[in-house]
Amino acid sequence: DFLPPQISPILPTFLNALWFHNQNIEYSPMIPAIATMLLMYMEPPLAYLSIQAIINKSRESLFYVLLNKKQLFAAIDSVEKLIVSRLPNVANHATKLGINLSQLILSIFPSFFIPFVSYPVSLTFFDSFVSEGRKVFFRFLLQILSDEKNNLIGTVDENEFDRIIFNAIDRLNDPIIMKSFIKKAFKIKLKRKKI
Repeated sequence: DFLPPQISPILPTFLNALWFHNQNIEYSPMIPAIATMLLMYMEPPLAYLSIQAIINKSRESLFYVLLNKKQLFAAIDSVEKLIVSRLPNVANHATKLGINLSQLILSIFPSFFIPFVSYPVSLTFFDSFVSEGRKVFFRFLLQILSDEKNNLIGTVDENEFDRIIFNAIDRLNDPIIMKSFIKKAFKIKLKRKKI
């Protein structure tokens, strides 16, 4: 319902064609979001070539997307360790509240795309993803947690903790807040493992 009318009928067929030519992909939850973003500003043949290039690059180095559950769980584990090392107070408080950081991470990443944020914000995130790969989401997640650190530590239950994070994402629809957020997020140093 949130897609422009010219994309809604195309997307299922597009994803079926993509699956047909990439049946060795076991699990990759970001592919539908990426396909949607590409179709929003490219003709289907060009969008198909672009996403296939993203998949091919990921087969070599996992730069853009993960292609199976084992890779996904390994990445989530890495992000969890990153949160624990960079924001130990937030991680400890989340544990005290009974929050599973893995589940939280899984629920946040799709929030960087429509319909959770506006199209301009989603496009900004997508442009960052195209130039930097999937690690850009780690930057964004760390920046949100860092910005909201004091509020998160003051929460009394899981719902309040989650609400603070998703409200922070929603505030990124304000261009001034988004500009400041992006500037700070790209100052976060992250190393990429050699594969």
